[in-house]
Amino acid sequence: MKHSRKKGFGVRVKMTCVFLLLIAMMIWMGILNYTRARDAIVKTYVNDKEQTFMATGNYMEVIFENVATQAVRIMTDDNVTRFYSPVYASDKKVRLGAKKNIDSTIVSIVNTDKYINGIMLIVKNDTVLTSNPVQIASTFYDDFVASKEGQKILNAGNTTSWIGTHPFIDSVLSTTTNSYGLSMGRSLNGFISDKEGAIIVDVNKSVIVDLLNELTDKSESMAFITDDGREIFSDGANESMVDTTFYQKSLTAESKSGSEYVTFNGAKYLYTYCKIGETNTMLSSLIEQSVIYQSADGIKQNTVMMIISTSILALIIASIYASNLSKAIKKAVLGISKVAEGDLTYSINTRRKDEFGTLTENLDHMRHNMKKLITNTSIVSLEVKDSTIEVSKSSEVITSSMAAISSAVGEIEQGMVEQADAANSCLNQMNTLSDSINEVTESTETMVSLEKHTNNIIESSNEALQELYEKAQGTSDITAKIVLDMDALSMQSGSITQIIDTIEDISEQSNLLSLNASIEAARAGVFGKGFAVVAHEIAKLAGQSLEAAGEVKVIAEGISKQTKETSKNVLIAKETVSEQTIALNKTMEGYNDISTQMKELMKQIEKIKEEVYAIENIKNDTLAAISNISAVSQQTAAATREVSDKTDYEFESVENLNKIIITLEEKAKNLEKEIGVFKI
Repeated sequence: MKHSRKKGFGVRVKMTCVFLLLIAMMIWMGILNYTRARDAIVKTYVNDKEQTFMATGNYMEVIFENVATQAVRIMTDDNVTRFYSPVYASDKKVRLGAKKNIDSTIVSIVNTDKYINGIMLIVKNDTVLTSNPVQIASTFYDDFVASKEGQKILNAGNTTSWIGTHPFIDSVLSTTTNSYGLSMGRSLNGFISDKEGAIIVDVNKSVIVDLLNELTDKSESMAFITDDGREIFSDGANESMVDTTFYQKSLTAESKSGSEYVTFNGAKYLYTYCKIGETNTMLSSLIEQSVIYQSADGIKQNTVMMIISTSILALIIASIYASNLSKAIKKAVLGISKVAEGDLTYSINTRRKDEFGTLTENLDHMRHNMKKLITNTSIVSLEVKDSTIEVSKSSEVITSSMAAISSAVGEIEQGMVEQADAANSCLNQMNTLSDSINEVTESTETMVSLEKHTNNIIESSNEALQELYEKAQGTSDITAKIVLDMDALSMQSGSITQIIDTIEDISEQSNLLSLNASIEAARAGVFGKGFAVVAHEIAKLAGQSLEAAGEVKVIAEGISKQTKETSKNVLIAKETVSEQTIALNKTMEGYNDISTQMKELMKQIEKIKEEVYAIENIKNDTLAAISNISAVSQQTAAATREVSDKTDYEFESVENLNKIIITLEEKAKNLEKEIGVFKI
């Protein structure tokens, strides 16, 4: 039977698409590598540019330091000192010789030092020395001081000033800015005594231009910019940067050099700068970004050419390989179609040595095996047909035997069920007896618990009575001691009364002495007044002592009376405590008798408890035996039911086997018919 299937894209189209996908990935990798290479080249270019700028800036710094050194050399020259010294102001011969030597030195420096274009030494109220001698007006110094360049130089003190132009000096010397690129100016203060003035040294412009030309690449605009905004460009450059924001930003930057991408006149540029020492001058350059990227154009072209050539070659190889593979697949598909139609005599062969060749070889091997399988199946189907007849006869015999077994198992199952019911009835009766035994056990446990509780109470009461007896004994002892103390207190009270009687006698005698003293004092007259006062006070003191003694005597008599009453009460308490002690002894004896009886009762309860436990153990053993009998009966009944169920299942299986045998016989006939379709 042929199966129709919707035709999709062929192998050639699919392989071409795969190769195109690989080519697209290769193009993407090429673009990525080109971008990375370009960025690396640009980064290297920027780093090299910054380093070149730094080196050039350091070189120009050395040039400017040399210019400043030459200026100091002139200012400290002995001839300059003699020429302007007040000591030789009237000595024309010395001044003339000194001037001649100064002119010679200045000319020599200008001619031999290629970095210096001109020198001028300006001194107030004195001769102006210059490398370009001209007629100088008498007001020259005042005009110089008033000029912009003069103010800047003179106001700087002893520090060096660097200016881009000096218009006033140019007008006097008839010079132009084309002859110099930068000028150094410094005040003479500290170099020539009692003289005011300045020295100006012009730096040769051509030196700066040559450095810029050596440093400049093609399509690059480079400039040397001074503090006052003068720009000196390299050859071919004329784009001013002084008024741009990026230049102003670089002036205030903390770093000495740097670079950044800026937008200038609508285009993207790389701006690079380098500050030169302490001169407040700067090297600046602008180069278009596209010019920088031109160095990576070679890599771009090579990458594009490689991708194009590789893509064409890949497409050619893919087309050839897909064509050969398509032919082999068509041949294999034809062979498989023949096999599917039942023709197992068609051989699937190919001359390919790759994996597809192995595939077609395996397909042909599968065809051969299928042919062998069909042949064997045909033989087996005949044997199956004969076997089904024999099995059918055996299944009829098994069916009759299974019916007899099923009947016998049913009778056994009924007997086991009746035995299990009897065992369960016996188990229920034993459970009722068990409940009664459990009640007796619980009552016995309750009696034991009550006996233990009663015993604990008796022991606690006995301990309390013992403690009460000890306390009563202590109370008796304390009462006896109190009686003794009260007797001693009574004796002390008698002693106090005797002492008070003595005090009263002394007070009466003192009163008599006082009376006699008063009489004697009256006899003495004036001389006895002091003695009369003393006698009066003694009489007064004796009266007070007599009154106090009377009060104390009353108190002592009260204490003695109260002590006697207390002694009587203590004796009564002592007798009461003695009677309580006797009663406690009798109570303790009664509790001891109760404790003895409770111990005997405990022994009898323990015997009852042991007997009850023995009955309970026998009951448990009996229950376990009956439970085992019931369990065995139930297990036997369950096993019998299981055997019955299995017998029924086997019976059903045998019947199903008969049906399967009939079906198998029909299928064997169909198989024989299907095998006849194949061409072997």
